[in-house]
Amino acid sequence: MNSAWTNAFRLELLLALAEPPKRLLPELQARLAQADEEKVAGAGRLRGILQQMTASQDQTHPPVVDADERESRLRSLLIDIIQGIQWQLTRKYAFRHLQREATRKIIYAAAASFALFLLPYIAIFFVYWEHDGNLDEIRNWIGLPLLTALAAGLFGAYFSRLLYLQKNWSLLEYDELAAAGELASIILRGIIGICGSAIVFFLLHAGIITGSFVPDFSNMTIVSHIPPDHLPATFLIGKELSLLIVWSFIAGFSERLVPSILGRTEARLDSSQKPPNQPNGH
Repeated sequence: MNSAWTNAFRLELLLALAEPPKRLLPELQARLAQADEEKVAGAGRLRGILQQMTASQDQTHPPVVDADERESRLRSLLIDIIQGIQWQLTRKYAFRHLQREATRKIIYAAAASFALFLLPYIAIFFVYWEHDGNLDEIRNWIGLPLLTALAAGLFGAYFSRLLYLQKNWSLLEYDELAAAGELASIILRGIIGICGSAIVFFLLHAGIITGSFVPDFSNMTIVSHIPPDHLPATFLIGKELSLLIVWSFIAGFSERLVPSILGRTEARLDSSQKPPNQPNGH
């Protein structure tokens, strides 16, 4: 496919070299219209050069350059315009391929993180179902809230990255879009999401963040008081655990939440450590 595109572009440039002199101006105007349609960078500058060349030729008596020199300049300008159009088309189709590859890899990563998020709850469900509602085997799962927070932050990071690529892929540079699909970049984004959710988890647990939407860790339990013959529908995810999941997901999704919380916490600690102003003694 790449070889076919290269040969077609080379043939197009060779045809520009063989363009009859009388057809140069109409071909230039048609190519400039195509450049405007394809949003080629510098199309306005090339149009200005053509207008300057044709205006100086029409208004100067005798002409500044002879017919051969004028033809050579027009043909050179035509080649520049064609090369700009070719690069824009190559860039567009290459970007589409990179965007598909990056999107596919991030979707896989997001699906894996979401499966990791659901895995403990699926295990708890089967334990509950297999032991007729007995939750004794999972009462010691003290790490469940932390694991849930980390998995939610990981999923939030990949979900954010996926939305960002879908919204801004046409505005990204080639290197940025190519790097977005690299394994190292995807892993790094996931690590950032995990670290952000871990920081928010401990800040919430320490009571540094306060408010009505802060989860109460003392009530974060999976113990069900529903009789065993009625399968509880929401005992796994109560209000407090749901709030923790929301906080963790936003911590991974937003790139500004954790830095803003850390900045406010740092300012609060600095202000609390400063000694009070003492009056001057005489």
